Amino acid sequence: GEDYVWSPTQLETYARCPWSWFASRLLRLEIHEDPDADMDPATRGTVFHDALKRFYDAARVRVGWPGFLRAGDLAWAEPLLGEKLAEAMAALGTKAWLGHPALRPAKARHLADTLVRSLRWEVQENEDAYNTRKRNAPARLRTAVDAHELGFDGLVFQRDGVTIRLRGSIDRVEVACD
Repeated sequence: GEDYVWSPTQLETYARCPWSWFASRLLRLEIHEDPDADMDPATRGTVFHDALKRFYDAARVRVGWPGFLRAGDLAWAEPLLGEKLAEAMAALGTKAWLGHPALRPAKARHLADTLVRSLRWEVQENEDAYNTRKRNAPARLRTAVDAHELGFDGLVFQRDGVTIRLRGSIDRVEVACD
C-alpha cells in the first residue's frame, strides 16, 4: 500500500527477484550460507561504511568542515583511517562474522590498504583540482565532504497516482568548497 516505506535496497531486491523480496521481507525466511573462512561482501561493505563515517567524523573535529583533504593531510589522515577501521571492526566483531580469527590481522591489513588507496585517490583528485596546468582544472567544481552516512526517512515520490515512500541513507554528501 501507499503507507509502506521502502528503502532503495528493498526496491533493488524486488526488481532483481520479487520472490526473494517476498520470502525475506514478508515471510521473514533467512538464508543460511555455509560457513566461510572470509567475511561476506555485505559485512565488508558495512565495515568500510562504518570506518569511513568514523574517519570523516574525526576529520571534522581535526580540521573543521567541510573536509577537503590535500597531500599535506595524508600524514595524519592515513593513520587516523587505520585507527577508525580497527574501531569499526571491533564494534562489528560480535555481531557479524569477520572471517576466521587467525586470518583477521591479514584481512584488516587488506581492508586498510583498500581504504588508504581510496583516500590517496581522493587526495590526488583534490590536488588535480588545484593544478591549473591540468586540462579543465580551473573549470572543475571543488567539493568537500560535508556529511557521511546521512540517514533520511519519510521521502515521498508521487506520480500518476502512485506513491512510493523511501527511507535509507546517503553514503556521502559533498558541498562546493570554493
